[in-house]
Amino acid sequence: MENTAIAKPKRRWLSVMALSAAAFVDSSENYALSVLRSRMYPSLGLRVGQLGPVLGISDLIRTITLPLWGWAADRFSRKALLVGITGFWVS
Repeated sequence: MENTAIAKPKRRWLSVMALSAAAFVDSSENYALSVLRSRMYPSLGLRVGQLGPVLGISDLIRTITLPLWGWAADRFSRKALLVGITGFWVS
């Protein structure tokens, strides 16, 4: 039999760990907001109904742009997308 071993990408577990850490940080924002909402209303001088739309805007934008990100990930280098969007987000 021939040796038909497939070459494994280098540092793939490092990539998995980095993406997992990024996903954790991103999702922790949503969890922190749900815990802190009861303290946000009085500190901003708002009623519950006034703060809901403000907090829901990020979910709406994520829902609308998710198909765009899927299309871009299929068409372009994912590494370039991650670096570019991270640079845009930080600036």
